[in-house]
Amino acid sequence: MLGTIEAVLYAAGEDGVDLHTLAEILGVSVAATRQQVATLADQMATDDQRGLFIQQSGERFYMLTKPAAAPALKKILPGSTRDGAIQSGVGIPGYYRVPTTGHAHRY
Repeated sequence: MLGTIEAVLYAAGEDGVDLHTLAEILGVSVAATRQQVATLADQMATDDQRGLFIQQSGERFYMLTKPAAAPALKKILPGSTRDGAIQSGVGIPGYYRVPTTGHAHRY
């Protein structure tokens, strides 16, 4: 379930996902969802090898980049509209859409 939460929050990007919608997606109670999100958030926050963390705002959850990733993000996102967030060390949403078909795409 933790992997599913991580994937859903990442794919949701800057929109995030509210607790009730996430519970519906997972097919479990709101209380169980809240507990699972808290478990994943704790794991991600304390693991220095991870570049993302979960931010909660009210009943909505977001997957954001950790401030420590700012130097790398500045290199890959130069001149980005999110440059202010990167400069300040504030996490930015993992909004970069990836194909969900499992097939590689060439651009």
